[in-house]
Amino acid sequence: NSGSKARRSAEVIEATIKAVPQEDRQTLRSLAAHSGIPKTTIMRHMAANKKLMARSSHVKPFLTDANKTERLRFAMNFLLPGSKGRHFFDNMLRENSTYTKMKNWPIAPPNPNDLSQK
Repeated sequence: NSGSKARRSAEVIEATIKAVPQEDRQTLRSLAAHSGIPKTTIMRHMAANKKLMARSSHVKPFLTDANKTERLRFAMNFLLPGSKGRHFFDNMLRENSTYTKMKNWPIAPPNPNDLSQK
C-alpha cells in the first residue's frame, strides 16, 4: 500500500463533526474551520461513508399570481383552434428547428466583380 496511513478514523471524524454546533456546519468551509479537519478530508469521508450527507433547507418559492398568469398566457400561444371547440397543442420544437432558422436566412446576391473574373 502506497501513501501515508490515515490520521483520523471514520469514527473520530464523525464524532468531531457532531461536536460542532449546527450553525457552524452550514458550509464545508465553516465546518472544516470549526472542527479542525481539512475540507478535503471531510469530502473524502462523505464520499466513502454515506452516513454523513449534505442537506439543504432551501425551499423553492411558489409562483406568484402574476407569474402563473404569464406562464399560462405563454402556453396558450401554442394552442391551435380545431373543430367543435377543441384545441390542439402546436409543437414548439418544430418552430425552433435548424431548418426553420436556415430557410429565413437572407441570401446575398453574387458580387458582380467575382463573375467578371471567370
